[in-house]
Amino acid sequence: MEHLTAAKCLQAIGLATLSYFAYKIVLENALWLLPKTPLTRYQRPSGAWVFITGASAGIGQGCAQEFAARGFNLVLLGHLPAELEQTKALILAESPQAHIRIIVLDAITAKPADIEAALQSVADLPLTVLINNVGGNPVARQPVFKRLDQYTAAEVTSNMAVNAGFMAQLTRLAVPVLARNGPSLVVNLSSGAKTGIPGVAMYSACKAFVHALSKAVAREMIAEGMSVDVVSLVPGDVKTLTNDVVPKGSPDPRSFSKVLLDRLGTAVRMGSLELSPWYFHQVQIWLADVVPERVMRNVLVDMFKRKARQTEAGKKEQ
Repeated sequence: MEHLTAAKCLQAIGLATLSYFAYKIVLENALWLLPKTPLTRYQRPSGAWVFITGASAGIGQGCAQEFAARGFNLVLLGHLPAELEQTKALILAESPQAHIRIIVLDAITAKPADIEAALQSVADLPLTVLINNVGGNPVARQPVFKRLDQYTAAEVTSNMAVNAGFMAQLTRLAVPVLARNGPSLVVNLSSGAKTGIPGVAMYSACKAFVHALSKAVAREMIAEGMSVDVVSLVPGDVKTLTNDVVPKGSPDPRSFSKVLLDRLGTAVRMGSLELSPWYFHQVQIWLADVVPERVMRNVLVDMFKRKARQTEAGKKEQ
């Protein structure tokens, strides 16, 4: 009798485990199984505006192009005036109906008062979307991939400013504006690196901060009944000018941004607080959650050693 009871318990545990994994598979794939939800929730009859940081290149530029193509107006923030003007011209060539304003501000050196002034300069606009895209791994000395103790104090500070501090300050200031114009949306660019990548410890830590802050603010908005949706965007490798050593099949910024905007409305409708719109990126994140630490550690260490070698080899060829 005891053997039968134990066998039934094991069967029940096995069935429960299989059911859980089946549920997880369906839930995690719902974003791609459900129909696309357009972003009409954030549009307005008089024309809604999207505020995008780091807008002159990479994912920021791709998002700007896609939002303009879908009828939104744009505020483009970056630190290089010439690149911002080039991006503006590029977007207007594709979407001549779009209205575009430019803000020049360096996320590394900007003080809270500078960020507040930048937001005040567009206070007359019906802002309904904030894309906190600006970020990167600003290190002044080679190698780019190095241990934390090899960073200078300035490199630590600049990493925190461009990847975490700027977006936190801008979000703090923008939430009341977005709530007044709601329903509105905040998308904060985290990264698969939030899991803890050797060689870019500061970047990884800041992206984990972005992820946690996004979820916390999203729950604050829900608790306070404020009509501001907040989503943490968690991409894997996207091929950009500063990240050109990527696995085969990695998307370019425009392709990634198109998929992002295609799936963003559905993610919000599902109540998701995080989003990895590129399916292969999501698969990588799922695997990272289930693979034993010893295996994951070896994979990450080997990957970044290889990236460091490839980056160095590319520099020597130039």
